[in-house]
Amino acid sequence: MIEVFDKPKILRSQLDSAVRLVSLEDDFVAAHSIVMACEELFRTWYVKKDLFVDFDYRIFIKDEYHKEYLKSIRADYNFFKHADRDLDGVIEVDHEQFHRRNEVMLFLHIAGYRKVFGEISPVMTAYYQWATIAYPDFIKWENVPGGENRRSQIAKIENDPIVKRQLLRVMLYDVGALDDADFSRLQLWKATTKK
Repeated sequence: MIEVFDKPKILRSQLDSAVRLVSLEDDFVAAHSIVMACEELFRTWYVKKDLFVDFDYRIFIKDEYHKEYLKSIRADYNFFKHADRDLDGVIEVDHEQFHRRNEVMLFLHIAGYRKVFGEISPVMTAYYQWATIAYPDFIKWENVPGGENRRSQIAKIENDPIVKRQLLRVMLYDVGALDDADFSRLQLWKATTKK
């Protein structure tokens, strides 16, 4: 089967794939490479199209987190993808720092995609909803309709990054983005780790 892809469709596919990888515990390096490929493709696309993108995340996401995103945008990704420049190099990796970076960058990319192209996929929608739960301190709740009520509900959720990624996987099962059989394995794992 042959399918035709334009750049926005490729970006959509990459974002959906990145969401799936970000939801997993061990695939943060692969997730980072795809998240950064999304960033590169999206940035190049709107620069070449000579668009000014007034991203809606600037309304909803606090400026200090946007600055953190901009500061961390390249260094590790360049190490991962340019073996010819540092073939014998090594890098220290903090798993949770990478998870957090991937999760935040993906949140911003999906917000930008929604702003530029309109409709987002069910996978991206589930992720966007999850990100507001996982990172409530990033959000300018005063700009979100019903924000204060939603924030108080979110505050009740356990603040454990692994539990939060499990919640993301459950949300992805609900939209059919992950295999239902994996959900029973997650339940089994959770039951055995609680003992």
